[in-house]
Amino acid sequence: LAQGLKAFTEEVVWLVLIAFFLAEGFHKTGLGDRIALNVIRIVGGTTLGLAYGLNFAELVVAAAMPCSAARAAAMFYPITKSVCKASGSDPNEGTESKCGKFLVECCYQATATSS
Repeated sequence: LAQGLKAFTEEVVWLVLIAFFLAEGFHKTGLGDRIALNVIRIVGGTTLGLAYGLNFAELVVAAAMPCSAARAAAMFYPITKSVCKASGSDPNEGTESKCGKFLVECCYQATATSS
């Protein structure tokens, strides 16, 4: 029993768990949508500007959140998904090729770079 519970003393496990709680909070409260609209407002409406804005946000958060898996999956994927939907790129509507594929790939590369 002690050995089974020992995994829960690792900081990374709790960091990932808390990150997924934050992601659910982003979804339920609409915070991801609000952040996405602010990113669009700040960096402009071009796809390249959105990619730079999301990559810069990834760089800033990387200093505070060392676990790249938690950062990418729980924080930046919901924000990127909201930016894509706000830009008119939604996989449910078959418009994911507008800019969604590009932005998701850019965020993936930013996570790999900032690790």
